Amino acid sequence: MGVAGTMTTLAALAHDLDVYDPAKIHLSSVPFDRLKEVCDGLVAATRAERAALGPMHEGRVDVIGGGSIVTTVLAEELGRRAGITELVVSEHDILDGIALSLVR
Repeated sequence: MGVAGTMTTLAALAHDLDVYDPAKIHLSSVPFDRLKEVCDGLVAATRAERAALGPMHEGRVDVIGGGSIVTTVLAEELGRRAGITELVVSEHDILDGIALSLVR
């Protein structure tokens, strides 16, 4: 399960969204081979190319390359060690879980 901005941005790009759409991203899955394509493209892209991508938040343009490298390594390790082949993405994150645990 991938959460937070890097993962949701990668999912939006993997699904070829023109604009960021949380409803299309939440609980969607991205096969690792497609995830690697997106990550490799982002690492190779210039800042201007990344900034021009529709679902890319302006605050993520400078950090998405590093996040892509980390994500690629994690995906490779999850595949090798556990046979996992896809990323499921959530719009909710650990803060949602913490808040929920406080009302129980």
